[in-house]
Amino acid sequence: MDEASAMAAINAVANISYGSSTTDYSDTVPAGDVISQSVTGTALCSTVVDLVISLGQSSVTDKSTDINGDGIVDYHDFALQAAAWLSIEGQPGWDPNSDINNDDVVNIDDLREVALDWLYITGDLDDDGIINYVDFAMFSSAWDSQDGEPNYNPDYDFDGNGFINLDDLLVLVNRWL
Repeated sequence: MDEASAMAAINAVANISYGSSTTDYSDTVPAGDVISQSVTGTALCSTVVDLVISLGQSSVTDKSTDINGDGIVDYHDFALQAAAWLSIEGQPGWDPNSDINNDDVVNIDDLREVALDWLYITGDLDDDGIINYVDFAMFSSAWDSQDGEPNYNPDYDFDGNGFINLDDLLVLVNRWL
């Protein structure tokens, strides 16, 4: 259902009203259609319903330097990139995950991105060179948040999935203890 139809349907029901709309990208919902609404099922009197409207698919490809997808950029990712070094699309050894900047060749530009993320100490949130209780306290301030919420911090979302949850905590604890 598109936004205008959803707003009309909400306002046609007695004792509920349309509140506001926000937008988000969706790989499955066409641009202009409703992705979700803040209320489902039976609504109480005076309920305000907010909508999330699709922008369609994002044209931005956020390529991760976590080449093997284990949630941590480390020597394993560097080794995979080294195995694909100077390969171009279609050649033996080509690994599209190692081509961080999507220019169809694995070269120094891609290595630079992996090295910067690898050398950054994942979990050292205050950048003092060690992971300790201060980093844990900082991480705790964003616990159980998701992208778009006020306490969400993308620097604490170690796996980059838009949620700060147990997976991220495990990365922090494994680096700390």
